[in-house]
Amino acid sequence: MRVMPQQLSDKRMKEIFGADVFVGDVFVNESMKVHTTLRIGGPADIYVMTKNMLSLKNLLIVLKDEGIPVMPVGGGSNLLVSDEGIQGAVISTVILNHLETIEESADEVRLF
Repeated sequence: MRVMPQQLSDKRMKEIFGADVFVGDVFVNESMKVHTTLRIGGPADIYVMTKNMLSLKNLLIVLKDEGIPVMPVGGGSNLLVSDEGIQGAVISTVILNHLETIEESADEVRLF
């Protein structure tokens, strides 16, 4: 069973997006019109912009544990959103545009 963000208590929302786990911006019932180049779309239950990779990782883990659907989006071009909006959490991946490789080996790549 999927949990919609509206079903989470204020206390649980504060735990999920608390400063010890998450650094970034969170918007509830955020109009997707301001996040698409075509300026169309209804509200996202939750729209999240993380400020670092650790926050993104922590957020994805918690949302999965809570059963909240996740939709990653980039800068908003090539994105069509229904007037009915998006259920669950929309996560902006704009931070990924600023990653740099800090270490690379045959087995792994470390990003910052």
